[in-house]
Amino acid sequence: MKKSLIFIFALVFLILSMINVSAEINNSVPNNSTGAIKCIENSEQIMKKLAEYNFSVQSVNDSIKLARQIYDAQIIVEKRGANGDYGAVLKYCDDISKIEKLAYETRDEMYSLEMNYDDFIKKVKKISSNYSDITDLMTKARNEMSDERYKQLIIMIPNIEKKIIEKEAELARTNLFYRTVGRGIKEFLIDNWIKIFIIAAVLGVLFLIYRWKIRKYILLKKISRMEMEKKVIQELIKDLQRDYFEKGNVPEGTFNIKTKKYAEMVRDIERQIPLLREELAKVAAIMSKQKSIKSEGDSKKKEKLEKERARKEKKLKNKGKRFLFFKIKSKSKKSVKKRARRIRKKKRK
Repeated sequence: MKKSLIFIFALVFLILSMINVSAEINNSVPNNSTGAIKCIENSEQIMKKLAEYNFSVQSVNDSIKLARQIYDAQIIVEKRGANGDYGAVLKYCDDISKIEKLAYETRDEMYSLEMNYDDFIKKVKKISSNYSDITDLMTKARNEMSDERYKQLIIMIPNIEKKIIEKEAELARTNLFYRTVGRGIKEFLIDNWIKIFIIAAVLGVLFLIYRWKIRKYILLKKISRMEMEKKVIQELIKDLQRDYFEKGNVPEGTFNIKTKKYAEMVRDIERQIPLLREELAKVAAIMSKQKSIKSEGDSKKKEKLEKERARKEKKLKNKGKRFLFFKIKSKSKKSVKKRARRIRKKKRK
């Protein structure tokens, strides 16, 4: 128990000592011209050092200029016999010292962030290009660094690192999904390529056969739709004119605007319908030509078949005549042989 109390008292004493030392350090620069000029010179050294390490020093330079202006003003006050107050100068110097510490801390954090970003780009560049949001955040962070907004940047960096981790995980999941789906599609195509080829060939043949009929149907539908739109717009114009001239419940400005808009829509439809009809006529001419070619081909085919049938009939008829001649001839030979045998038998007797 005594040991614990001693430890607590020692800890309190140490904290109080640190507070006193800190207060002494803060008050070590005297509030006079000597302390102020020394403070400004130290701030100039800080700015020079930051510039050597390629930091932007615009805000530090502005602070030093303001501190020097205040210093010069207080020197004039002292020359007039009054007491000068260099507290504002010391405040600027203190701010510059804090900026220096924050700049070095932010530089280290930013270096670590840049390394993480480079690793992220190397990993995801091969699988996706959808990381513009991370690139925008990095651009914003670099702008904050160049504009010396270190306080905002030191808060941004952990959030950006978190976003990078989340984006990397998201892209990895998406890539895995696409790879799985792609592998499934590939296997399906390998297993069913013959069926797919046959279906594609059949569809291609059907398209070649019926493409003009399909085009004609589409054009007729489009023309019909446009004519219907034209009728609807014309009815709207009539209603608008009735409301304006008879009822008087439409303002003149609204009437003029709507009338002009409806007229433009009608003109646009009237311009498109003749073009569609012209294209429809071309399609009809192509279909008619194909039909005539087909009918001509059918008639030629029919004529060819008739000639072939006549030739076959003639051939069969000739075969029949030859068969009958040979049959008669064979019968006559048999009868002659029989008669000769009978004569020989009578002579023997």
